[in-house]
Amino acid sequence: MNNEKTNTMNGRRIIVCTTFREFNGNSNDRIQRLFLAGLKKQTYQNYLLVPTIFNEKNVEAVLKEENMPYKAFYGDAGKYRYSQSQVVQNAISLIDKPGSYILIWTCGDDILESDFFEKVMASMTPFSCCTALPHICYRSIEDYEQKKVCGYIYGGIDLICFDGDIFLNPEVGQVLKDYPNRGQNMIEYFLSGIGRVFGKAMYNIWPVKIQRIDNDRKVNNETHEIFDMCSALNQETYNAFKAKYNLKGDVYRSVLSYKTSRQYQNIWIMTYMKITLNRIQQIFIRPWMFKMIPRGVKDFLKRKFGKKINDLA
Repeated sequence: MNNEKTNTMNGRRIIVCTTFREFNGNSNDRIQRLFLAGLKKQTYQNYLLVPTIFNEKNVEAVLKEENMPYKAFYGDAGKYRYSQSQVVQNAISLIDKPGSYILIWTCGDDILESDFFEKVMASMTPFSCCTALPHICYRSIEDYEQKKVCGYIYGGIDLICFDGDIFLNPEVGQVLKDYPNRGQNMIEYFLSGIGRVFGKAMYNIWPVKIQRIDNDRKVNNETHEIFDMCSALNQETYNAFKAKYNLKGDVYRSVLSYKTSRQYQNIWIMTYMKITLNRIQQIFIRPWMFKMIPRGVKDFLKRKFGKKINDLA
């Protein structure tokens, strides 16, 4: 690990921004508490949790109960329910001087290694951003506790870390205002696009691990109709942002822009292969055709693919 990198970022305050589902005792509540527990276990404790609350119940009550260091904002996204752009905008309002902050955008169902913050600081350089791919996925809390991995996520990104100095550029704040992301989908590609346009380096810091547990979307009435509505809007907004800054390639180009250490180039190759399959599927395989693939076949492919990653890691 490079001492120059460690010395550059060491001592910064980490702003962790996210939004939560409501805390009501269900499985989503339990998953979010695991996320909070992961923050409390960090070996580096100079952080502030900055949630934006969109009508979700009991968020501040739980954060106080868990004795979290936090500053809450309140947002309104109308029929789209929430806006990750507002989440980031609220967090960057706290960045008041250069060389002092790392901003982490994350989902509230991620679970981080206890030394995650330390590894992020040791991996980053000025005006960089990073993530860790692939993400490790579990279907339930019980599967997570038994370490029964259900798959690896390559094309989507649940967490991105930024040198806070990137957001001191007024143009970045204007971009967040002009191209707002609302509801589900596309935010990771837009934020990665900010890294491509305004950053100097993008790192995939694997084998640092980001683990996530599938949440219950039905209980929150997160339907296909809502997803499609948000996706249509966010795709249009992303395309406008992409055209403005002449970004080449599709959304997966942003994922592949995170550079993997030469020591783990096999991970980059696996990521490229998986993304290539995703691209082919989107072009040639209609969603209704994919649904016809038996569950057993899908599970078999996930197990085989997962074994390869375990061997590589």
